[in-house]
Amino acid sequence: MGAFAPNKLAGGHTREEFMMTSIIPLNKELIHQANYNSFGGTRGNTSDASYRAYALEILEWNIADTRKEKLLTELHKRYSEIIKYEAQHVSIMVAGPARYNPRKLDKSDKILSLSADFCEWFEGVKEQVKSATKESNKAKQLLEMIQFCDNRQELNPTDYLMKLASIDNTKFIEIFEKLYEKYRWRKNSNIYKLYLRSKNGEVQEIRKEVVFQDDNIVSYKEGERYYIKFVMRPKRQLIVALKSRGWWWNARENAWSTYVEKYDQEWVSSISTRYAVYV
Repeated sequence: MGAFAPNKLAGGHTREEFMMTSIIPLNKELIHQANYNSFGGTRGNTSDASYRAYALEILEWNIADTRKEKLLTELHKRYSEIIKYEAQHVSIMVAGPARYNPRKLDKSDKILSLSADFCEWFEGVKEQVKSATKESNKAKQLLEMIQFCDNRQELNPTDYLMKLASIDNTKFIEIFEKLYEKYRWRKNSNIYKLYLRSKNGEVQEIRKEVVFQDDNIVSYKEGERYYIKFVMRPKRQLIVALKSRGWWWNARENAWSTYVEKYDQEWVSSISTRYAVYV
């Protein structure tokens, strides 16, 4: 049996070669001109390598291919503007000996400005993708807070333990019984009443129910609210449309939310087509 090549795909191409076919190449003439005008002769190649590294990072993100294509197009647009000025830029170390006008050919301020704008854009996009694709584990977070409070004399885990009842009722009963000897909650307290209702099977857990999902959004119902999470932050026009239909930003959920009676499934499922340029 031949050796296993983990980086090979169907057709004999490496994974990186396959991914490179999705990357829009920068203008070769501008890369060459940037090399020619640089002191070390590699400015264009360095920028091209950085550009491809950013593109490969986008291709690794756990988002839909259609979304990746939009981001790669925006990446190419922004980096093309940078390489355009890098091709024009002649440093004083080159311009001086060649008796060129160094001030006229010095594009360093513009390059720095564009590079700073690019980094801010890319980090913002990466944070949005990270936030949208991260699964929130409320039960785990509550368990951590219960343990944190229980380990500190000045804190009390009661509120967090009560919240756990509607998310993982079995775990709530288990921890209540474990901590009861320490906290001795009164029988007329809310948490003790909640414990009795839990033991009688009267507490219904609130679970997330996904009702619609496409490349740009996930819509789900949890308790008495509906939520929309966007892969990327929607543009102002779409935000205005959301607010006009009774949606508001829910920072706790990191999502847009509305009441059950205001939810319009037909409208939500049409967001990606109706507001295509704004998602």
